[in-house]
Amino acid sequence: MNNKKTIVVIGGPTATGKTRVAIGLAKYYNTEIISADSRQCYRELKIGVARPSTEELSQTPHHFIATHSMHEATGHSILSFRTGQRNLRDFRIIKIALETPREKLYRQINARVDKMMDQGLVDEVKSLLQFKHLNPLKTVGYKELFAYLEKEIDLNQAIEEIKKNTRQYAKRQLTWFKKDASFHWVSADQYDAVFSYIATRMDKN
Repeated sequence: MNNKKTIVVIGGPTATGKTRVAIGLAKYYNTEIISADSRQCYRELKIGVARPSTEELSQTPHHFIATHSMHEATGHSILSFRTGQRNLRDFRIIKIALETPREKLYRQINARVDKMMDQGLVDEVKSLLQFKHLNPLKTVGYKELFAYLEKEIDLNQAIEEIKKNTRQYAKRQLTWFKKDASFHWVSADQYDAVFSYIATRMDKN
């Protein structure tokens, strides 16, 4: 295997199984995971951001998960910190994106939302009421339940809104990732194909 430093980027819409693939790769290559999720960095956000479970986090080192508090939120987008300059890096990047047939993806999204509700998402959102004005909470899974807690909609409506908005978010994610021709797309069900592709790329200069 080529010893050149490598970063493997796992992309794709929400609910396609990126966490499972990332952990599998990290364990296989004895490396670590850097989370690029803009909300999982907050300690107070767990259920609504589908943070990896304690068991998953224990399998390999993770970075930028539950590292900051909502009290530290600036209200600024991460894009505001860009300098516009490109720096040379001494590593290569391999990009993989996971895809799932639309109907199956929508079923997985709906099931995930139901699971979040069972895990106590309403109570998590109640504990965050003081932060609802911050950008990380003006997002799917939180804004709908804030509306419920403020008696603007009932709970069933809130749940259906979360499912609908998550499906729409997944469509936007898919469009965004498809614009990047450097991603190699693999069916989320083809776990071995991800490893095979990365192994092949690793052997190249």
